[in-house]
Amino acid sequence: MKMLIAKVLACGLLILLPSFSQAAAPEKTSNDPKKLNAFLGRWVGSGKMYATAFSKAQEINSDTTCVWSPRKNYLVCDQHNSTPAEQMTLFAPDPAGDYVFYSIPTPGAAPYRGKLVIAGNVWTYPPMNPVKGKPQFRTINTFPKAGEEVFKTEFSQDDGAHWTTMLEGTAQRVK
Repeated sequence: MKMLIAKVLACGLLILLPSFSQAAAPEKTSNDPKKLNAFLGRWVGSGKMYATAFSKAQEINSDTTCVWSPRKNYLVCDQHNSTPAEQMTLFAPDPAGDYVFYSIPTPGAAPYRGKLVIAGNVWTYPPMNPVKGKPQFRTINTFPKAGEEVFKTEFSQDDGAHWTTMLEGTAQRVK
């Protein structure tokens, strides 16, 4: 349970990337690596986790730094948050379209990968490997203007018909 909470929290904070009730699926767009620049730099954020079946009520603070790999193939993000949890995430264009991310959560936990859809200023991390009847998680990050991020992580226990917020907050670029 703690590992699931850490994964979801880390994904939500980093992937601090955020949807509200039943949002329509984002429009498919080009997977230009430059779109990842929106998350470049150092970000300091804060948010609230709510008491749910998958999260414990608590205030959250995060400090995330994202830089390009030497050959600019990957955006590499190193995150620390107050749960405490650490996470390293690599973002890259997916040859099949959209983007992909690879995350290494708190040291010792199993790494995982997922899809990222960027449509305008909205980054959506759709449910990974949804299985009918099993809980699904998604994160939506919105960048209302350069240097600002609003994030939300939600879960559904009814195959996406209804979503419950488990984490929401904001982050600002500081460098």
